[in-house]
Amino acid sequence: MIKKSNLLFIVIPALIFSYILYMIIVDSLPLACTNGFRIISRKEWNANNPLDTSGVYYYKDDLKVVLKYIVIHHSGFRENIGVKNIQSYQQSCGYNDIAYHFIIDRYGKIYEGRKINTLGAHAGETAEANNMAQRFSKHIDKHLTATSLPEPYKLDPDYGAIGICLEGNFEIERPTRCQLSNLKQLVLYLMQKYNIEKDNIMLHKEVRKRLILKRNLHPIKEETHCPGKYGAAEIKHLINTI
Repeated sequence: MIKKSNLLFIVIPALIFSYILYMIIVDSLPLACTNGFRIISRKEWNANNPLDTSGVYYYKDDLKVVLKYIVIHHSGFRENIGVKNIQSYQQSCGYNDIAYHFIIDRYGKIYEGRKINTLGAHAGETAEANNMAQRFSKHIDKHLTATSLPEPYKLDPDYGAIGICLEGNFEIERPTRCQLSNLKQLVLYLMQKYNIEKDNIMLHKEVRKRLILKRNLHPIKEETHCPGKYGAAEIKHLINTI
């Protein structure tokens, strides 16, 4: 007769093994991708309003002139937590709204994030933009005007950059085929609509070199690995095929 204590040594490993096997099988099953190209509006996914509407910057010029770049990210969350939770989390961290203009979940569903005619909060910050914004707000320099010097937001790498975020942590997992397929459709759509050049599509980790240091500006934050080692390789390959 098997003692209860010995039985536990048999049952518990068996349960752990069964769970691991189940997760492997689930992860290997093909995803049911979202068919067709459609952007789910903020109203449809019940987006929160910006925390401070006075802090929303709307582009003043024609979007075909302003929007020059596309920057691609990963969310950094292993779980598919959903666009609503991403927005709520970012707002709890002090963001005025969700940082990105578009979000693509693991099934390829595309969600509208920030309105396309508003400045995003995804590419990074520069010391020059922050310092000038502070001087404007405190009126330190009475001679500092928008006509005499560049406006602060134009020294921000987010200016003119459309942010696209794929759900997932691509340091430990790969983007799904659904995400990559619809990312390509979305990028092609944006390129055509706003006359964006292929050379201006980049990964988040390339922003520091291509949009900040190239302009002799000084980044605030540490260098990022976004969209992760697996995401970077696959998304870069996708960009090259456009």
